[in-house]
Amino acid sequence: MEQEKPKTTFEFLADEVYLPGYMALTTENYDKKGAIFDFRVKEPPVTIDVPQYRYFTPRGLHICVSQAGYALAEQIVREGKVEGIDIPTLRQTMLAGRIKVTELYQKFRKAIRLGKPIQGRFNLRKARLGKIPILKLDFGFENDAVTGYLTSVIARHPVPQTNVDIMRAK
Repeated sequence: MEQEKPKTTFEFLADEVYLPGYMALTTENYDKKGAIFDFRVKEPPVTIDVPQYRYFTPRGLHICVSQAGYALAEQIVREGKVEGIDIPTLRQTMLAGRIKVTELYQKFRKAIRLGKPIQGRFNLRKARLGKIPILKLDFGFENDAVTGYLTSVIARHPVPQTNVDIMRAK
């Protein structure tokens, strides 16, 4: 019996996480500090008068950052930097909704027109790879036309809410 080939990061995101048309990540190139990704972003028209012009918006940025952040997290796991977690476990954690972007800062310095793929650079600024891994990533799109950072948490197991005692009726 032939063994099924495991899905790539792109196939996993496209088939199991994102709706058709929302998969923007097209290529990846990893190095020691992070990765460079190419995105084909689909955005609605920004103005009514000139519908042929489409621009990169915060909506598109969030989709790109989420996809690239997950791809970078999977690469870190693939390299064996996170103990006790493998790719299938990470994917199950993603599908369970326990990989969260807890902080996202973005600064649009100039408009980015869409029509051709845009490039984004993601650098791993800090990683705490303990019981609940936390990743801090800096990013920049199209020669820093859009810059920012994000903090992401990977909770392998459900974590009880910290203020649950306040919420319980006594």
